[in-house]
Amino acid sequence: MASDKKDKSKEEFTADFPRLIELVRNEDNGHMEFYHLDPRGRPTASERVPTGRTSREGDEVVSVPPPSVPWPLPRRQHVERFFKEDTNAKYFRAVVAYLERHIDLPSAAYVVFLAAWIVHTHIVDWISATPHIFLPGPPETGKSRTLAACLHAARRGILTNASREAAMIRYADEYHATLGLDVIDFMEQIKEMKDFYAARTYRDGTVTTRVLDYQKGRFQGMQHYEAYGPTMVVSNYALSDAVISSRTLTIPVHKSTRQFGPRPTADMGLELRERGAAFRARTFSLKLRNDLPTPHIAEGRLGEILEGLALVVELTDPAQMPILEGLVETFAEERRRESRETLQVQVLRHCIREIGSRPTREVQVKKLVTAMNQERGETGERSLSSQKISSILRTEFRMATDNGAGNYTYVTLQRDRLAELAERYGLHPPGDAEEGPAAQAVTPGGLRIAKPKVS
Repeated sequence: MASDKKDKSKEEFTADFPRLIELVRNEDNGHMEFYHLDPRGRPTASERVPTGRTSREGDEVVSVPPPSVPWPLPRRQHVERFFKEDTNAKYFRAVVAYLERHIDLPSAAYVVFLAAWIVHTHIVDWISATPHIFLPGPPETGKSRTLAACLHAARRGILTNASREAAMIRYADEYHATLGLDVIDFMEQIKEMKDFYAARTYRDGTVTTRVLDYQKGRFQGMQHYEAYGPTMVVSNYALSDAVISSRTLTIPVHKSTRQFGPRPTADMGLELRERGAAFRARTFSLKLRNDLPTPHIAEGRLGEILEGLALVVELTDPAQMPILEGLVETFAEERRRESRETLQVQVLRHCIREIGSRPTREVQVKKLVTAMNQERGETGERSLSSQKISSILRTEFRMATDNGAGNYTYVTLQRDRLAELAERYGLHPPGDAEEGPAAQAVTPGGLRIAKPKVS
C-alpha cells in the first residue's frame, strides 16, 4: 500500500518549507532528510513531507530533499542531542570561543558581533532585514581567515571567490544559503547584478528578475527569484556605491601577530552548525506563537539591519547586549565615512566646487569626468565615462542634462538642490568657505552661465 501511495504522488525538490528546521544527514543510511516540526510542533525527521497540494494530474505533491547541497550536512542524531542537552546561552558562548580561537580583530566587541551574525543566519528567514558584512583591506590582514571561520559556522554557508550571477541567484533562491565572497574588487564583480545584492538585505517582497528567453511571448521567458539572505564579503577595495554601502556594516581588519593553527574548515564548524539547527528548533515555538522579542538598538536603516542580531543576543545571552549597543555609533560613523567615499559623493563634491556661490550654472559633463579621472588616476582607481556620470546626475541627483554646443552634454547645477544633497551626504554646502578656492574657480572652455528659471 505504501508503494502504491508513493507511485501516485509527485515528488518536488525543495530546501525550504514553513516548518523546516534544517536539511540533515541520517548517519545510519547516509540519506538526506528533512528535520522539521510535525503537526503537533515536535521535531521529527522525514525523507518525504506532504505539501497539501495536488498536481494537475490529481496526484499528491510531496516535498523531497534536493539531490545534493554544496555544504556538509548537519548530522541528525547530533542535532537531536543538542536540541535536548544544549542551551541557547551555551551555544552562543561556544560560537564566541570558536571565533576567538580562529580570528583576531581590533576589538573583542567585533567577535561578539560576528558571533551574533553567525547565530542569526539560523533564523534569518524569520527576520525582515539582514546586513551585508564587509571586511575591506590589503592582503595578509586576516580577511579570508575571518570569512572562512564565519561561513563554516553559519547556516548553509557557501564560500566562493567568483560571484557568477547564475550560481549566486540559485544559491539564494533554491538553497536559501549564506553567501561568503572572497574577491579582489567586490564592486567591480557585481556591477551587473547590484539589484541582486541590494535585494538580499530586505525581506519586503522585492524580487530579482531575469529574462531567460526574450524571444518567447508575453508572460514567458522571464523568471523571478528571491534573493534575500545573509552575505559576508572580503575585498581589497572599499565600497563605491551608496545603495550597497547603506546596507553594509564594515568590520576593520589588521595584520595580526598571533600564531594560528590550521585555517578553519567546514568540518571544524560542523558541530556549531548542528548546535545552530538545535537552537532554531528550540526557538521555533516562539516563532509559531509570534512571540519573538523585538529589541531596538538604533534608528533608521542601521536599526533595521541590526534588529536580527539584537534579537539573537536577546534570545541567547542578553548580558552581551551592551557590547552590541556600544558598536552602534562605531558603525554609524563608519557608514558616514563609507558614504563620503562613494562614487555619488565624488560626483557631488565636484558639482559643489563648480557652482561655487552661484544660484545656477551649466557645466560640461566631460569637464567633471576629466577632473574626477585625474584624481582617480592618482590613487590607481579606474577611469569613469561621461555616460556613467550623466546617469548618476539624472537618476540619483535628479539634475537636468542636455546636449549643447559641439554635441557635448551639459548638466544644470542648481545651488538649492546641491545644498539638499550636500546635507544628505554630509558635505559642506555650495559656497562654504571650507570648500576652498577650487569651489570658486572658473575654468575656461567648459562652463556656461545658465539663465535663472522663471516660475
